[in-house]
Amino acid sequence: DPNIITKYNADPNNAVKFVLMPDSCYTLLTKAGTIKGGKNLDTFYLVVYPYKIDPTQNFMAPVTILSASGEPISANFGTIFFHTIGNPIAGAYNWDYTRYNTQDGSGPPAGSSFTGAPTTFLPDDPTTIEVRSAYYIGPHYVLTFTNTGGVLSNFALAFNPTDLATMKAAGVTITDGPHIIKADPVTGEYIFHYVAYNGSAYRYIIDRYYK
Repeated sequence: DPNIITKYNADPNNAVKFVLMPDSCYTLLTKAGTIKGGKNLDTFYLVVYPYKIDPTQNFMAPVTILSASGEPISANFGTIFFHTIGNPIAGAYNWDYTRYNTQDGSGPPAGSSFTGAPTTFLPDDPTTIEVRSAYYIGPHYVLTFTNTGGVLSNFALAFNPTDLATMKAAGVTITDGPHIIKADPVTGEYIFHYVAYNGSAYRYIIDRYYK
């Protein structure tokens, strides 16, 4: 229901604004159903095709109950908001992970290092993404930036606090970083670094993400 998006975007309390998700990005398999006597539930299936969705756009597919055989439709529960948060650097990347079993990055890379793996920059909001590192539980970097008319700047990096707490509870701490070595939205290359201590040894980590 496109009218739902118009009402949503008009509400000043909703900071993120959306456009209608193209109908090529999803299929609503069933558009009518029957709730049998004594029951309060029927099931509908919406199939989404992620590879067709532009990750830089804020899309919404508000699926709404239009009629209920004369029965009243809840104002609060009559619509479900399927949506994606757009972000100019979100989407698929290649990933090189390099780990050194030293505090300063000296010596050969550890055997757990790899190159060319697929990963995704997942948007939290229009100016924040999260992406995994590969060390231990795979803590998520949280990368924020400023978007001034399409020009991205002021990149800042932290770890997801929940991931940090989980690691700390297991005796693993971050002793340095995370640091941004490179953040280039034009070429689509990002390089991050940190040092971890597992209670007996240091791990020097470099993650490189690139298009």
